[in-house]
This record gives sequence, C-alpha cells and structure tokens, in this order.
Amino acid sequence: MDIPGFARKVLILAHPNIMVFITHGGLGSTMEAIHHGVPIVAIPVMSDQKMNAYSSERAGYGVVLPFTELTEGKLDSFLQEVLTNPKYRELAKHRSLIMKDRQVDPLKNAVYWVEYVIRHNGADT
Repeated sequence: MDIPGFARKVLILAHPNIMVFITHGGLGSTMEAIHHGVPIVAIPVMSDQKMNAYSSERAGYGVVLPFTELTEGKLDSFLQEVLTNPKYRELAKHRSLIMKDRQVDPLKNAVYWVEYVIRHNGADT
C-alpha cells in the first residue's frame, strides 16, 4: 500500500485474516492494533509497555501475560482466550471506530499546522 508522500509501508495488522496480535505493548504497536481493530496479547518487557498493556486489558481488547510468567502453556491459554471469546474482537473494533471518528483528517490537520507555522514565520505566541 502506498502512503502518499511517505515511504512504502506494509500494513500487516490491516489484513482481514489477522485475529490477534502478540506484542510487547509499546505505544506504536498498541496504537496500530487499535487502529486496525485487532485484539492483543501483550507481553511487556520494559518502559511504557506495562502501562499500555494493562490499559488494553482494562479496556477489554487485550490480555497481559507478564514476561516473567511466560511459558508455552500460558501463551497458548491466553491466545485461546482472545481467539475464542468474541468480546476482545468486538471491543477492539469499537476502539478502532472511536479512534477513526475525527472531524478533520489527520493528514490534512498536520498539513494545516505546518502551513500555519510557515505563514506566520514560526508559532510564537
């Protein structure tokens, strides 16, 4: 898929066959999963990952498997939970709709503000 004005990007999470995303829970991964309405199994390791992972769990579109508890059996159990319980997919799709419901297209908004700064020779107030 070509992104106008940007480098070519492969949007794996946009594929209709993707049922769950196993992620470390970083902000970029979490936002992409939300955007595409894909539930997550998060295995946070460091930094903001734990906060993002538990936020997805509280919101109902993901589950958290602490890295220190990671085993083949637990991963299988968490995957089966997300894959067989429709609430995760439904809540992920709902979050996606909320994220995409915007008054102004994000690219047009970014262009406006860049041009604003150019028009006013900076953005000092």
